[in-house]
Amino acid sequence: MGRKVCETSNKFATSIGLITSNGPHCYDILACEWAHHLSYRPWLIAVSLGSTKATVENIRTSKEFGINL
Repeated sequence: MGRKVCETSNKFATSIGLITSNGPHCYDILACEWAHHLSYRPWLIAVSLGSTKATVENIRTSKEFGINL
């Protein structure tokens, strides 16, 4: 039996995303395998980050980050 694939799941390419931040851990770049386009209108991107990462603490403190796909 083949696996049923949702039609919308194959519309966006996935890649390694670079998540950039600055905060208590200084400038930081994290390679994030779980970065996905969700929508073009509005432009939405989902990333999954471990809660113990320096990047997450930087984002929580500064309230900003960058994504390079």
